[in-house]
Amino acid sequence: MYTGLYSGIGATIARDVPFSSLYFMFYTMMKQSVLFGWAHVCSVIRPHHNIVCYSVDYPSLPVSAAHFSSGIISGIMASLLTHPPDVIKTRIQTQPRQYRNSVHTILQIIETESPRTFF
Repeated sequence: MYTGLYSGIGATIARDVPFSSLYFMFYTMMKQSVLFGWAHVCSVIRPHHNIVCYSVDYPSLPVSAAHFSSGIISGIMASLLTHPPDVIKTRIQTQPRQYRNSVHTILQIIETESPRTFF
């Protein structure tokens, strides 16, 4: 009775966990680089072999624009990397009679269509 409600739950988790992890990683990296520029200039002082780093102390963009652009870029990058599991999840959820599980879905797509279908 409730099988339709939970169809594709494994594929959904296999897509959502990596997407969220990648999104958070990309967002953090992009936000820091957009807010403070790519300016972390390190130079080596030869006599003592000390490393001196200079960084920009002022934002290069307004904070709201930095968050907005970081979110867009991070979402695009994470989506590109997690698109194949999303295709599998969507096929299982929209056509549960044709696709039994993730492995069956992958094999069916490769046999009947092509690996390019995942992208």
